[in-house]
Amino acid sequence: MSEAILGLEAVLHDGTVVKTGAWAMGPTPYGRPPLPDLTGLFVAWLGTTGIVTKISLALWPQHPFRRRFFVLARKTNAAFEVIRRLVKLELLDDLGVLSWPTGRMMLGVEQPHYEMDGGEYAYFMYLDISAPFADQLDYKVHKVEEVINAVDSNGGFTSLLDLDDLVKAMPEAEKFREFPTDLEFLTK
Repeated sequence: MSEAILGLEAVLHDGTVVKTGAWAMGPTPYGRPPLPDLTGLFVAWLGTTGIVTKISLALWPQHPFRRRFFVLARKTNAAFEVIRRLVKLELLDDLGVLSWPTGRMMLGVEQPHYEMDGGEYAYFMYLDISAPFADQLDYKVHKVEEVINAVDSNGGFTSLLDLDDLVKAMPEAEKFREFPTDLEFLTK
């Protein structure tokens, strides 16, 4: 999510206040370019480079038609080819990929075995898609399916699974209903 940060204000160890992005040049933190971008010096450093006191985030509209899908993939090269193609098409609001041990840990397995069982998938992908109109959402979903089918020549992927499908296949996935699908966690 670091690309959603348009600029930030941080206090350095000596008390100096610095601002990054366009915020460094004026009162409005509208974006990071065209200046040299120093924002990365403060993102995910847990305060070691400075304490962030203000941040400006990019916001996107919350469209009325939204779907979250999951896709399981068996092969590394094919999974990354799907990711590469989907990113270029700019159809998704969010795309995440977890390796099988990380996915298993999210589902409650404390120490997954270091070798996969024969039937397990190597990657667990989630795809969030939204649109202002139902037909646009349908179009985006269709295009995502086309990309997966174009890469999947030997059955290495599942079809798109919505959350209800995933819970039927893996009841422990019920916990994914608890994850916020937007910035609602900021209001709690």
